[in-house]
Amino acid sequence: RVLGPGSAGLLLLLTPEVHLFSLDAATFLISAAALAFVTRRTASASAPTAPAQPASRMLDGLREVRRQRSLRIGLAVRGSCNLAWPAFTIGLPIELAHRLHAGIASYGLLLGIFGAANLAGNLLSGTPRLGKHLLTVYCLSWSLVGAGFLALSIAPTLPLATLAIAWMGLF
Repeated sequence: RVLGPGSAGLLLLLTPEVHLFSLDAATFLISAAALAFVTRRTASASAPTAPAQPASRMLDGLREVRRQRSLRIGLAVRGSCNLAWPAFTIGLPIELAHRLHAGIASYGLLLGIFGAANLAGNLLSGTPRLGKHLLTVYCLSWSLVGAGFLALSIAPTLPLATLAIAWMGLF
C-alpha cells in the first residue's frame, strides 16, 4: 500500500503504463515465493501437531462472533463500510482526471499516501489500552473516514485531496 502505488508514479516517468502491469505481476510472484519460503521454514521449525480442520476453526470463529456483541457490531460496521469502498478505488481516478485534472501518477501518489497514513493509523490504534472502548473507537474511526470521503469529494485542489486521503488513511 505504501511503496507500490507511490513508486508507480515515479515509474511512469521511465516506462509506459502497460509495463507497470508486468512489473506488478512480477512482484506478486516474488511475494508468493517469499510466503512459500516462510511457510516451509515455519513448518519445519514447529513441533508436529494435529492441525485443526478449517471448517472447525471457522465454526469456532462464528461462535465467538455470536457470543461477543462488540464483534457483531464491528463486523456489521466494517461490512457496511466495505459497500462504499468501490467509490474510493473506482471513483478516485475519475475524480483526479475529470475534476482535478491530474494524471495517473497522482493516483499512485495518493494511494501511496493513503497506505503510509494507514500504516501510521494501525500503529497508533494497535494498543491494548483501548480495552472496553475498542468498539467506540472503531465506530468513531469509520465516521472520521467518512468525513475524509466527504472532504475528498469537495476538495478543489490536489493538495487538499492529498490531505483528505491522508486523513482517511490515518483513521
